[in-house]
Amino acid sequence: MGAMQTLEWGAQYPELVERLIPVAGAGLHAEPYFIAEIDMWATPILMDPHWNGGDYFGGPEPVEGLRQSLKIVTVTARAPDWALNLFGRNWSKPGADPLAAAENTYSVESTLDAVVLQRGRYADAAHLVHLVRGCRIFDVDQGGGSVKAIRAPTLLIAVRTDGVMFPAYSRRAAEQLRAQGTPVQLAEIETDGGHLDCLYEIARAAPQIADFLER
Repeated sequence: MGAMQTLEWGAQYPELVERLIPVAGAGLHAEPYFIAEIDMWATPILMDPHWNGGDYFGGPEPVEGLRQSLKIVTVTARAPDWALNLFGRNWSKPGADPLAAAENTYSVESTLDAVVLQRGRYADAAHLVHLVRGCRIFDVDQGGGSVKAIRAPTLLIAVRTDGVMFPAYSRRAAEQLRAQGTPVQLAEIETDGGHLDCLYEIARAAPQIADFLER
């Protein structure tokens, strides 16, 4: 949500903000496809019988729903070539062909199960549900500021293979800001890793960031 907050700061405090660098963001508001996509993130939690409307503290927690939600988050935050290059179609165990038995899995499946098991130990279901809601209702024009108030030079950075915050969202934001006279630049990180490469591969945008800050 960092890119969302960045744009909201620019809209709410235009006299204080000198530069904006939203990285891999949803644009100036949550678009319909984005709303539908992240709605799926919370669904397994809401379906867990232990969710109890969010009032599960002091009782059994919606652990299984949280794990399934984290699995969806992890997959959507990555991209096809990431999975292909890292896992291929390797089996989880030698000799355990998934074609031979339903309980046999592929390496990508068992790895994801292990990852979400670990993440589930320190994640909280209610936090994820409310994070999803915050993303769904994001709109700069309804957050206490106005898109028209954004005047600070802005560098929008997108990831080419991002399947959560699609580059099209940043491009449309750039077009709208440019049309109102806001100085805008757009950079794209050329990697195969999906949304999370906005963290792991941000150094690839270092030249554009340095040039932007020096102007």
